[in-house]
Amino acid sequence: MQACTRALRRSLAAKIALSALIAAGGSVMLRVMLVLFATVQPAPVWATEVAQRVVDLSITDFWLACATGSAGGAVSLFRELRDDWSKFRVLWALGHMVTAQFAALMTYLLAVTWELPVTLALVASGLFGWLGNAGLEKLSGIATRALKINNPPRP
Repeated sequence: MQACTRALRRSLAAKIALSALIAAGGSVMLRVMLVLFATVQPAPVWATEVAQRVVDLSITDFWLACATGSAGGAVSLFRELRDDWSKFRVLWALGHMVTAQFAALMTYLLAVTWELPVTLALVASGLFGWLGNAGLEKLSGIATRALKINNPPRP
């Protein structure tokens, strides 16, 4: 494990290759989960409709949104680990990338729904991929205000 950490600390190519591998695995996992959810969920509920919209995206749009989200997630991951690569864990990085891709896909769907140009949609996807969980919280706030949903205060 120390050899892997040493290689990551010294080699930008190793960092990029590992990030690309984790991003590819995460996006495949995300796509399969969404297809299963859209297929298995029997009742027509809002979450199923959103999952179906992601599944209905062309494979090119899906991979572009995931790729820009992954790029943003990788930048965020590298920034967090820049001082100490010994803290790197594969499962943590996978979670980081999947969160970035999920945020990017939701942002891409919003941009497509609002009929923004593809370039702007992909830039927004990369930005929200970089923001990760914080981006999801921002999107949640935007959606709850737009839909006029009143969330009960947290204790």
